[in-house]
Amino acid sequence: MIAAMPSAYENLQKPLEEQFQQEVHLCLSGEAALEWLEAEPEKAAKIELVLLAPDLQGLSPAETIQRLKALERFSLTPILLLTPPEFEDAATLLNVGAQDLLPYPPQAVDFQARIQTALALNKSHQRIQSLEMELEAVRIQLQSFADIDPLTHLSKRLTFEQNLNREWRRALREQQYLSLLLIDMDLFKQLNQEFGTAVADRCLRAVGDILRHYPLRPGDLSARFTGQQFVVLLPNTHYEGARAVAETLRSSIEGLQLEHEGVPIPLTASLGGITLYPQDDNLDPTLLLAAADKAMKEAKTLGRNIVSLVDLSQV
Repeated sequence: MIAAMPSAYENLQKPLEEQFQQEVHLCLSGEAALEWLEAEPEKAAKIELVLLAPDLQGLSPAETIQRLKALERFSLTPILLLTPPEFEDAATLLNVGAQDLLPYPPQAVDFQARIQTALALNKSHQRIQSLEMELEAVRIQLQSFADIDPLTHLSKRLTFEQNLNREWRRALREQQYLSLLLIDMDLFKQLNQEFGTAVADRCLRAVGDILRHYPLRPGDLSARFTGQQFVVLLPNTHYEGARAVAETLRSSIEGLQLEHEGVPIPLTASLGGITLYPQDDNLDPTLLLAAADKAMKEAKTLGRNIVSLVDLSQV
Protein backbone atom coordinates (compact mmCIF):
# COMPACT_ATOMS: atom_id res chain seq x y z
CA MET A 1 0.00 0.00 0.00
CA ILE A 2 1.16 3.55 -0.69
CA ALA A 3 -0.28 6.59 1.09
CA ALA A 4 0.24 10.10 -0.22
CA MET A 5 -0.75 12.65 2.39
CA PRO A 6 0.66 15.55 4.39
CA SER A 7 2.24 14.97 7.78
CA ALA A 8 -1.04 15.75 9.53
CA TYR A 9 -2.22 12.27 8.52
CA GLU A 10 0.88 10.40 9.65
CA ASN A 11 -1.01 8.95 12.59
CA LEU A 12 -2.79 6.64 10.12
CA GLN A 13 0.33 4.77 9.02
CA LYS A 14 0.77 2.44 11.96
CA PRO A 15 -2.95 1.53 12.31
CA LEU A 16 -3.12 0.77 8.61
CA GLU A 17 -0.11 -1.53 8.81
CA GLU A 18 -1.53 -3.32 11.84
CA GLN A 19 -5.05 -3.70 10.42
CA PHE A 20 -4.06 -4.97 6.99
CA GLN A 21 -0.70 -6.62 7.71
CA GLN A 22 0.90 -4.67 4.89
CA GLU A 23 3.76 -2.25 4.63
CA VAL A 24 2.44 1.27 4.18
CA HIS A 25 4.78 3.68 2.43
CA LEU A 26 3.91 7.24 3.39
CA CYS A 27 4.66 10.08 0.95
CA LEU A 28 4.07 13.71 1.95
CA SER A 29 3.03 14.88 -1.53
CA GLY A 30 1.81 13.64 -4.88
CA GLU A 31 5.21 14.39 -6.45
CA ALA A 32 6.96 12.41 -3.72
CA ALA A 33 4.68 9.41 -4.33
CA LEU A 34 5.31 9.42 -8.10
CA GLU A 35 9.07 9.85 -7.61
CA TRP A 36 9.16 6.95 -5.15
CA LEU A 37 7.24 4.70 -7.53
CA GLU A 38 9.76 5.46 -10.28
CA ALA A 39 12.78 5.03 -8.00
CA GLU A 40 11.58 1.75 -6.45
CA PRO A 41 10.13 -0.35 -9.32
CA GLU A 42 10.33 -3.64 -7.42
CA LYS A 43 8.43 -2.25 -4.44
CA ALA A 44 6.07 -0.35 -6.72
CA ALA A 45 5.16 -3.62 -8.44
CA LYS A 46 3.76 -4.89 -5.13
CA ILE A 47 1.48 -1.90 -4.50
CA GLU A 48 -2.13 -3.06 -4.19
CA LEU A 49 -3.82 0.18 -3.16
CA VAL A 50 -3.17 3.93 -3.15
CA LEU A 51 -4.59 6.17 -0.42
CA LEU A 52 -4.61 9.93 -1.00
CA ALA A 53 -5.39 12.96 1.14
CA PRO A 54 -7.28 15.86 -0.48
CA ASP A 55 -4.85 18.58 0.60
CA LEU A 56 -1.69 17.32 -1.09
CA GLN A 57 1.18 19.71 -1.49
CA GLY A 58 2.19 20.54 -5.05
CA LEU A 59 0.19 18.26 -7.34
CA SER A 60 -3.53 18.28 -6.69
CA PRO A 61 -5.26 14.96 -5.93
CA ALA A 62 -6.83 15.03 -9.42
CA GLU A 63 -3.43 15.52 -11.09
CA THR A 64 -1.89 12.81 -8.92
CA ILE A 65 -4.67 10.35 -9.84
CA GLN A 66 -4.37 11.12 -13.54
CA ARG A 67 -0.61 10.61 -13.54
CA LEU A 68 -0.96 7.36 -11.58
CA LYS A 69 -3.61 6.05 -13.97
CA ALA A 70 -1.35 6.91 -16.91
CA LEU A 71 1.15 4.34 -15.61
CA GLU A 72 0.24 0.95 -17.08
CA ARG A 73 1.04 -0.82 -13.82
CA PHE A 74 -1.51 1.33 -11.93
CA SER A 75 -4.26 1.58 -14.52
CA LEU A 76 -6.44 -0.79 -12.47
CA THR A 77 -4.98 -0.21 -8.98
CA PRO A 78 -7.66 1.07 -6.57
CA ILE A 79 -7.16 4.69 -5.50
CA LEU A 80 -9.03 5.79 -2.38
CA LEU A 81 -9.33 9.36 -1.14
CA LEU A 82 -9.69 10.57 2.42
CA THR A 83 -12.39 13.24 2.54
CA PRO A 84 -12.88 15.63 5.48
CA PRO A 85 -16.46 16.82 6.15
CA GLU A 86 -15.97 20.08 4.24
CA PHE A 87 -14.61 18.36 1.12
CA GLU A 88 -16.56 19.39 -2.03
CA ASP A 89 -14.66 17.92 -5.02
CA ALA A 90 -15.78 14.29 -4.71
CA ALA A 91 -17.42 14.08 -8.14
CA THR A 92 -14.34 15.48 -9.90
CA LEU A 93 -12.01 12.96 -8.30
CA LEU A 94 -14.32 10.04 -8.95
CA ASN A 95 -14.46 11.09 -12.60
CA VAL A 96 -10.67 11.08 -12.98
CA GLY A 97 -10.25 7.62 -11.46
CA ALA A 98 -10.68 7.55 -7.68
CA GLN A 99 -12.50 4.38 -6.73
CA ASP A 100 -13.93 5.38 -3.36
CA LEU A 101 -14.06 8.25 -0.88
CA LEU A 102 -13.33 7.53 2.79
CA PRO A 103 -14.66 9.93 5.42
CA TYR A 104 -11.96 11.49 7.62
CA PRO A 105 -11.57 11.17 10.55
CA PRO A 106 -12.33 7.52 9.79
CA GLN A 107 -14.98 5.41 11.41
CA ALA A 108 -13.08 2.25 12.27
CA VAL A 109 -15.50 -0.41 10.98
CA ASP A 110 -16.51 1.38 7.78
CA PHE A 111 -12.96 2.49 7.03
CA GLN A 112 -11.52 -0.99 7.36
CA ALA A 113 -14.33 -2.66 5.42
CA ARG A 114 -14.03 -0.30 2.46
CA ILE A 115 -10.27 -0.72 2.24
CA GLN A 116 -10.67 -4.49 2.40
CA THR A 117 -13.24 -4.27 -0.41
CA ALA A 118 -10.80 -2.24 -2.52
CA LEU A 119 -7.99 -4.73 -1.86
CA ALA A 120 -10.26 -7.64 -2.78
CA LEU A 121 -11.26 -5.86 -5.98
CA ASN A 122 -7.62 -5.33 -6.87
CA LYS A 123 -6.90 -9.03 -6.39
CA SER A 124 -9.85 -9.79 -8.69
CA HIS A 125 -8.44 -7.46 -11.33
CA GLN A 126 -5.05 -9.12 -11.06
CA ARG A 127 -6.64 -12.55 -11.39
CA ILE A 128 -8.62 -11.43 -14.43
CA GLN A 129 -5.44 -10.03 -16.01
CA SER A 130 -3.64 -13.29 -15.30
CA LEU A 131 -6.47 -15.29 -16.87
CA GLU A 132 -6.50 -12.99 -19.89
CA MET A 133 -2.76 -13.55 -20.34
CA GLU A 134 -3.24 -17.30 -20.07
CA LEU A 135 -6.09 -17.19 -22.59
CA GLU A 136 -3.96 -15.13 -24.98
CA ALA A 137 -1.13 -17.65 -24.66
CA VAL A 138 -3.57 -20.48 -25.44
CA ARG A 139 -4.97 -18.49 -28.39
CA ILE A 140 -1.48 -17.97 -29.79
CA GLN A 141 -0.67 -21.64 -29.32
CA LEU A 142 -3.90 -22.72 -31.03
CA GLN A 143 -3.21 -20.29 -33.85
CA SER A 144 0.26 -21.74 -34.27
CA PHE A 145 -1.26 -25.23 -34.48
CA ALA A 146 -3.68 -23.96 -37.13
CA ASP A 147 -0.79 -22.50 -39.11
CA ILE A 148 1.38 -25.66 -38.97
CA ASP A 149 1.10 -28.69 -41.22
CA PRO A 150 0.66 -31.64 -38.84
CA LEU A 151 2.73 -34.08 -40.92
CA THR A 152 5.84 -32.03 -41.68
CA HIS A 153 5.55 -29.37 -38.93
CA LEU A 154 6.17 -26.70 -41.57
CA SER A 155 3.95 -23.70 -42.18
CA LYS A 156 0.80 -24.30 -44.18
CA ARG A 157 0.13 -22.89 -47.63
CA LEU A 158 -2.10 -20.08 -46.32
CA THR A 159 0.67 -18.83 -44.04
CA PHE A 160 3.08 -18.91 -46.97
CA GLU A 161 0.69 -16.94 -49.18
CA GLN A 162 0.21 -14.31 -46.49
CA ASN A 163 3.98 -13.98 -46.11
CA LEU A 164 4.45 -13.84 -49.88
CA ASN A 165 2.03 -10.91 -50.17
CA ARG A 166 3.69 -9.10 -47.30
CA GLU A 167 7.23 -9.64 -48.59
CA TRP A 168 6.19 -8.65 -52.11
CA ARG A 169 4.97 -5.30 -50.79
CA ARG A 170 8.13 -4.88 -48.74
CA ALA A 171 10.34 -5.62 -51.76
CA LEU A 172 8.45 -3.03 -53.78
CA ARG A 173 8.66 -0.46 -51.00
CA GLU A 174 12.31 -1.01 -50.11
CA GLN A 175 13.53 -1.96 -53.59
CA GLN A 176 14.88 -5.38 -52.63
CA TYR A 177 15.33 -8.74 -54.34
CA LEU A 178 12.78 -11.46 -53.71
CA SER A 179 13.42 -15.15 -54.41
CA LEU A 180 11.22 -18.22 -54.21
CA LEU A 181 11.97 -21.95 -54.52
CA LEU A 182 9.43 -24.63 -55.38
CA ILE A 183 10.42 -28.18 -54.41
CA ASP A 184 8.63 -31.13 -55.99
CA MET A 185 9.43 -34.70 -54.94
CA ASP A 186 10.47 -36.83 -57.93
CA LEU A 187 8.32 -39.84 -58.92
CA PHE A 188 6.44 -39.50 -55.65
CA LYS A 189 3.26 -41.14 -56.94
CA GLN A 190 5.25 -44.24 -57.88
CA LEU A 191 7.01 -44.22 -54.52
CA ASN A 192 3.62 -44.10 -52.79
CA GLN A 193 2.32 -47.02 -54.84
CA GLU A 194 5.41 -49.14 -54.30
CA PHE A 195 6.06 -48.53 -50.58
CA GLY A 196 2.65 -47.39 -49.29
CA THR A 197 1.28 -44.25 -47.69
CA ALA A 198 3.07 -44.70 -44.36
CA VAL A 199 6.47 -44.76 -46.04
CA ALA A 200 5.53 -41.84 -48.29
CA ASP A 201 4.54 -39.83 -45.23
CA ARG A 202 7.83 -40.75 -43.62
CA CYS A 203 9.65 -39.35 -46.66
CA LEU A 204 7.67 -36.11 -46.47
CA ARG A 205 8.47 -35.78 -42.77
CA ALA A 206 12.15 -36.28 -43.55
CA VAL A 207 12.07 -33.50 -46.14
CA GLY A 208 10.17 -31.34 -43.68
CA ASP A 209 12.94 -31.93 -41.13
CA ILE A 210 15.54 -30.76 -43.63
CA LEU A 211 13.61 -27.57 -44.34
CA ARG A 212 12.89 -26.89 -40.66
CA HIS A 213 16.52 -27.29 -39.65
CA TYR A 214 18.04 -25.44 -42.59
CA PRO A 215 19.51 -22.21 -41.15
CA LEU A 216 17.14 -19.76 -42.77
CA ARG A 217 17.30 -16.11 -41.77
CA PRO A 218 14.54 -14.24 -39.93
CA GLY A 219 11.92 -13.45 -42.55
CA ASP A 220 12.65 -16.54 -44.65
CA LEU A 221 9.90 -19.14 -44.66
CA SER A 222 9.58 -22.84 -45.54
CA ALA A 223 6.12 -24.28 -46.05
CA ARG A 224 4.32 -27.34 -47.33
CA PHE A 225 2.63 -26.15 -50.50
CA THR A 226 0.71 -29.20 -51.74
CA GLY A 227 0.87 -32.93 -51.05
CA GLN A 228 4.40 -33.48 -52.39
CA GLN A 229 5.50 -29.89 -52.94
CA PHE A 230 7.28 -27.45 -50.66
CA VAL A 231 8.10 -23.77 -51.03
CA VAL A 232 10.88 -21.64 -49.61
CA LEU A 233 10.42 -17.86 -49.57
CA LEU A 234 13.67 -15.89 -49.48
CA PRO A 235 13.18 -12.12 -49.05
CA ASN A 236 16.06 -9.81 -49.93
CA THR A 237 17.94 -12.70 -51.58
CA HIS A 238 19.61 -12.35 -54.97
CA TYR A 239 20.05 -15.05 -57.62
CA GLU A 240 23.36 -16.45 -56.33
CA GLY A 241 22.04 -16.72 -52.78
CA ALA A 242 18.87 -18.46 -53.89
CA ARG A 243 20.85 -20.93 -56.03
CA ALA A 244 23.13 -21.78 -53.10
CA VAL A 245 20.10 -22.52 -50.89
CA ALA A 246 18.45 -24.59 -53.65
CA GLU A 247 21.54 -26.71 -54.30
CA THR A 248 22.03 -27.36 -50.59
CA LEU A 249 18.43 -28.49 -50.18
CA ARG A 250 18.53 -30.66 -53.31
CA SER A 251 21.72 -32.35 -52.13
CA SER A 252 20.34 -32.84 -48.60
CA ILE A 253 17.18 -34.53 -49.90
CA GLU A 254 19.21 -36.78 -52.20
CA GLY A 255 21.45 -37.72 -49.28
CA LEU A 256 18.70 -38.85 -46.93
CA GLN A 257 19.35 -42.54 -47.73
CA LEU A 258 16.06 -43.79 -46.31
CA GLU A 259 15.24 -47.49 -46.26
CA HIS A 260 12.16 -49.64 -45.81
CA GLU A 261 12.65 -53.21 -44.63
CA GLY A 262 16.21 -53.07 -45.89
CA VAL A 263 15.23 -51.74 -49.30
CA PRO A 264 16.63 -48.28 -50.22
CA ILE A 265 13.97 -45.66 -50.94
CA PRO A 266 14.89 -43.62 -54.02
CA LEU A 267 14.16 -40.07 -52.91
CA THR A 268 15.12 -36.98 -54.85
CA ALA A 269 13.50 -33.65 -55.65
CA SER A 270 13.43 -31.21 -58.54
CA LEU A 271 13.64 -27.55 -57.64
CA GLY A 272 12.40 -24.60 -59.61
CA GLY A 273 13.20 -21.10 -58.53
CA ILE A 274 12.78 -17.46 -59.41
CA THR A 275 14.58 -14.29 -58.39
CA LEU A 276 12.82 -11.03 -59.04
CA TYR A 277 13.34 -7.35 -58.35
CA PRO A 278 9.76 -6.07 -58.03
CA GLN A 279 9.33 -2.63 -59.57
CA ASP A 280 5.75 -2.64 -60.84
CA ASP A 281 3.10 -2.51 -58.13
CA ASN A 282 0.51 -3.58 -60.71
CA LEU A 283 2.05 -7.05 -60.90
CA ASP A 284 0.67 -9.88 -58.81
CA PRO A 285 2.98 -11.78 -56.43
CA THR A 286 1.60 -15.03 -57.85
CA LEU A 287 3.96 -14.23 -60.75
CA LEU A 288 6.69 -15.71 -58.58
CA LEU A 289 4.77 -18.93 -58.07
CA ALA A 290 3.94 -19.31 -61.76
CA ALA A 291 7.55 -18.70 -62.79
CA ALA A 292 8.90 -21.09 -60.12
CA ASP A 293 6.43 -23.77 -61.21
CA LYS A 294 7.54 -23.37 -64.82
CA ALA A 295 11.19 -23.65 -63.79
CA MET A 296 10.43 -26.73 -61.68
CA LYS A 297 8.76 -28.46 -64.64
CA GLU A 298 11.83 -27.67 -66.72
CA ALA A 299 13.98 -29.38 -64.07
CA LYS A 300 11.75 -32.44 -64.38
CA THR A 301 12.14 -32.39 -68.16
CA LEU A 302 15.92 -32.15 -67.87
CA GLY A 303 16.07 -35.36 -65.85
CA ARG A 304 14.89 -34.63 -62.28
CA ASN A 305 17.03 -34.09 -59.17
CA ILE A 306 18.04 -30.78 -60.74
CA VAL A 307 17.80 -27.10 -59.80
CA SER A 308 16.39 -24.80 -62.46
CA LEU A 309 16.54 -21.20 -61.36
CA VAL A 310 15.47 -18.16 -63.38
CA ASP A 311 16.86 -14.69 -62.77
CA LEU A 312 14.36 -11.99 -63.71
CA SER A 313 16.03 -9.34 -61.60
CA GLN A 314 18.10 -8.14 -64.55
CA VAL A 315 15.23 -8.00 -67.02
